[in-house]
Amino acid sequence: MSIIHGAGSGRFDDDHEPPSVRSTPWRAYGLSDEDFGAMYRDQGGRCAICEDETRLNVDHDHETGKVRGLLCRRCNVALGFLRDDPELADLAAAYLRRA
Repeated sequence: MSIIHGAGSGRFDDDHEPPSVRSTPWRAYGLSDEDFGAMYRDQGGRCAICEDETRLNVDHDHETGKVRGLLCRRCNVALGFLRDDPELADLAAAYLRRA
């Protein structure tokens, strides 16, 4: 899910306001402009995993459709490759720690 996907920079100003966008792709996930703005501000305009200030995507559970948060593209894709499976993510983390 992309919150700011295709809309340019996800960087925020001093007021932590979401960037203005031409389209509102977050509505596809049932988020209003206000919902998105609140989520963006709550996360400080940063990815919920790596905390990068970059263009953000709406992350959602593919089975339930529930929105989980805003992620950068890399973190969003990583979760997808890990099949949204916390146990698989734990195994991947353990592998990286061993290496």
